[in-house]
This record gives sequence, C-alpha cells and structure tokens, in this order.
Amino acid sequence: MIKAVIFDLWNTLIKPTYDDHTIKLIKEMYGFSDEFHRKHVKRGVMTTPLNSTEEIVNYITQAFGKNNVNKKQFQELEERIEKDKNMIELYDDTIKTLEYLKDNNVKIALISNAATFHKDPLYKFGLDKYFDYVCFSCDVGYWKPQKEIYKITLENLGLKPEETIMIGDNKQKDFEMPKEIGINGLHLNRNNSTKNPHTINSLYEIREYL
Repeated sequence: MIKAVIFDLWNTLIKPTYDDHTIKLIKEMYGFSDEFHRKHVKRGVMTTPLNSTEEIVNYITQAFGKNNVNKKQFQELEERIEKDKNMIELYDDTIKTLEYLKDNNVKIALISNAATFHKDPLYKFGLDKYFDYVCFSCDVGYWKPQKEIYKITLENLGLKPEETIMIGDNKQKDFEMPKEIGINGLHLNRNNSTKNPHTINSLYEIREYL
C-alpha cells in the first residue's frame, strides 16, 4: 500500500519560464568546462548552504581557486538569482494534485537538488503547507542520485521504500535510483505522450498508482 508520494520540485511542480538560470551563469562567468562544472561546481553549489550572492562568490573562490568576480558580474549574478525566484509558475496540475493527496491522507514529501536561492519558490507559492517533509540538497549535503538523500527522506517519513512513490522529470534521479533502493519510481514526461507502466504525462495520473 502506498502511504506517501515524494516529489521533485523544479520542472515537476514548478515551471521556470526561461532557461537562462543562475547555475548556468556561474559556469559561463567563471569559464568552467562542461564536465568540471557538472561534476564539481554544480554539485558544490547545490549541496552547500549559500545564503547570499557574496557567499556564492566566496565559496567558488575558496573551493575552486577562482578570483572574485568584478562589480558588474556580481550585479549580474544578483539579478539572475532574482529572475530564478520570479520568472516561474506552477503547473496546472500542481495544487489540485497536492490537495487530492492531502484529502486522501497520503503523506507528501519533497526531494530537490536545489541551491539555497532555489528554495524560495516553494514558499512563494505556499506549497510548503502541503508537505510532511522537505529535503533540499543544500540543507543535507547530499544530492540526487546519491542514495543518502532518499534514505534521509524515508527516515523522516517513517516509511519503508515500498510504501512510497517518487515522481520527477529526471529519469535517473527520480525513477531509476529510487527504484534501486526499493522506492516505486515514476518518470514525469510532460512532453511525450508515449505510455509505459513507469511514465506519466501529468500529475493527475498519480491516482492510478495509489
């Protein structure tokens, strides 16, 4: 019996309305290679509590030996962070799905690979009131697909893996890895109508798996 649904946040519940986000700007600003940025910089920024633009810049300087950015770049980084917070919207099925789960006494949790500045939308839209447990990578020091972040969430829910479903847009992080540790994974693919037992095209389809 499914007792809890675990959601990803970005591109699952919250939709960015542009593709020029802060993490991408950091890569371009410092000239990191794609591979180094993906393996080290992105992970570091998303698993370290960084509460201001100054803290982000200082972290990159200390962790990767990069000189501080100039005043113009610093301002650009601040502006991009604000865009990340504001150029977003909820998917049409987000609130109705969360309300349906609450009304049916299904626990709701969140696992998100989010830098500190990417946490704000959860509270901006008032989504936090629906969740029994929220797990951000920047708060726990692990990120998907590390097994620890899923296990931390299960422990806080007080549930076994087989009693939960994980739903998100990333096939590896939200379906394949959860499945490895016994969580029922569902891959959310809003842009492809191809049907299979482990893919859904809308959050409304969750009801079929409860």
